[in-house]
Amino acid sequence: MRQPEQTEPKSGQERLGGPSRVLEAAARASLDLDAGRSFSDLEWAEARSRLLDFGLILRSWDRRAKNPEPELGNVDAICQPER
Repeated sequence: MRQPEQTEPKSGQERLGGPSRVLEAAARASLDLDAGRSFSDLEWAEARSRLLDFGLILRSWDRRAKNPEPELGNVDAICQPER
């Protein structure tokens, strides 16, 4: 069973920007550890693809939360109970 790497990213850019090798290795090690076995390269490629898709979904939600669409109006006002 592979142990998670203890290396730190070399720069903030590597930590925050796109998929880095360090973060990818840490994610793979974490999945291997949780599964109790080493993933094959094919299994890792599938898991990596799903993780990236999930990250895109989260990023999209975050952007929408920070910049609500004007045509939706004021959600707080719309959701107030009638008096």
